Amino acid sequence: EAATRMFGYTETEMVGQLLTQVIPQRYRDGHTAGLARVLSGGLRRLIGRSVELSGLHKEGREFPLELSLAQWETAGGHFFTAFIRDITQRKTSEADLHLKSAAIEAAANAIVLTDVTGAIIWVNGAFSKLSGYAEHEAVGKNPRELVKSGTHDQAFYRRMWETLLAGDVWRGELMNRRKDGSVYPEEMTITPIRNADGKVANFIAVKRN
Repeated sequence: EAATRMFGYTETEMVGQLLTQVIPQRYRDGHTAGLARVLSGGLRRLIGRSVELSGLHKEGREFPLELSLAQWETAGGHFFTAFIRDITQRKTSEADLHLKSAAIEAAANAIVLTDVTGAIIWVNGAFSKLSGYAEHEAVGKNPRELVKSGTHDQAFYRRMWETLLAGDVWRGELMNRRKDGSVYPEEMTITPIRNADGKVANFIAVKRN
């Protein structure tokens, strides 16, 4: 029943037909031509693991699926069972995440992601351009190790951390130091990120020269 919903065919329309009926043409051509050749060649090697490919709906639209195979024998012959999962939603989420990640990486403003202690997890290209530190030089370090200029007193940073650890957004202007030692003014917004339990787990800082 789940297969009929997934592919749009009734059971009567599917039984007795080749599996290639629900596989796009490009998977049927060349080395995958013919179901017997597929099962004795490529797909037999997939027993016990999963592979991603596309399915073909009766209406002609393709959709991504995950396929895993099991093989078994009876007195009647050798058989394969295909376990198929529609992964359209997962692929859409992955594409959306990739787009958002690309947008953040390409942002004109410098962006820094840290853990709750302030240790850097990730920086975008604009941060490297602004500070002079490549991503591999920044990850694992605390911003104070890299860009602290010494211009501001401890009370300034204490107020910042009190705001952030309370779960509130901090906005302000400060002087920071590049890798080459030059000092520059920076406008920064730091936003706490909460985990599934509602606790502050990360901070994301957006920085503008």
